[in-house]
Amino acid sequence: MDQREEDRRTLAALLTRTNDTHYPRARLIKQHLDEGQRLSESDLAFLHRVIDHGDEVLAIIQRNPDYQELAAKSIAFYNELLQQAIDNES
Repeated sequence: MDQREEDRRTLAALLTRTNDTHYPRARLIKQHLDEGQRLSESDLAFLHRVIDHGDEVLAIIQRNPDYQELAAKSIAFYNELLQQAIDNES
């Protein structure tokens, strides 16, 4: 299998996981943060996994510029969550 086909399959799996798992969980975290709550230990663990996984897919995104805007929006959303979590801690 060539690199382009492997990237296509990986991106399809990533999009499915994002839509089915990551985004719903992140929206729930956002709702809790909007209510002034702090991150739970499981929220922190989830965010660490998402960030660590994001580092792993960076090369795929760089090879596939059509996905860069989507990746940038996702990064901005998680950055917003982290900033709001920091604000809720003070």
